[in-house]
Amino acid sequence: MNSTIGLKIIVLTLFLFICLLPGCGANNSAQKQGGTPQIAIYFLGADTSKLDSDEVESFNTMTTEMTQNLINDINEWGFEATLLKTQVGTFNYDNKGYMLRFSLTPHRLVSDTAQSMIGVVAGPNIVEDHFEFIDLKSKKMITWGKYTRDSELAMETILQRKVDDAIFKIDTFINNQ
Repeated sequence: MNSTIGLKIIVLTLFLFICLLPGCGANNSAQKQGGTPQIAIYFLGADTSKLDSDEVESFNTMTTEMTQNLINDINEWGFEATLLKTQVGTFNYDNKGYMLRFSLTPHRLVSDTAQSMIGVVAGPNIVEDHFEFIDLKSKKMITWGKYTRDSELAMETILQRKVDDAIFKIDTFINNQ
């Protein structure tokens, strides 16, 4: 084989490889034509009726932090998330974009002090969640929920895992449409 023909084949192959690689998934697959996907987030609230007043205050602080982490993480993944104060009249089903709604029900909250002093004997943190993710244009929706009971993890860690799970499900849903 002539060395110049071999060199031309190698150069052409490298050129095609470099030009085609970004179109084969190297770019952010969550980006949609026309810009960044818009995700409206609405926290439906938490049923804290099983907690005492100090626990309610602590859990409300954690849910505020969780919601902010959710927004930050969604934005880091290349979406544009905004927190809604109310869902009435704040979104249009004819619009492009997505809506994430979620609620939490803490059944038991173990303080960090009790958990660090007596460990697993202090008992489990127990929380239940329900998430809905809706494509506002096609009106397709996925829902998920989980009852979490854990004696070893702090409630903050459990809530962060719920954020991570939501990000994964959102990305998977958008990319499979």
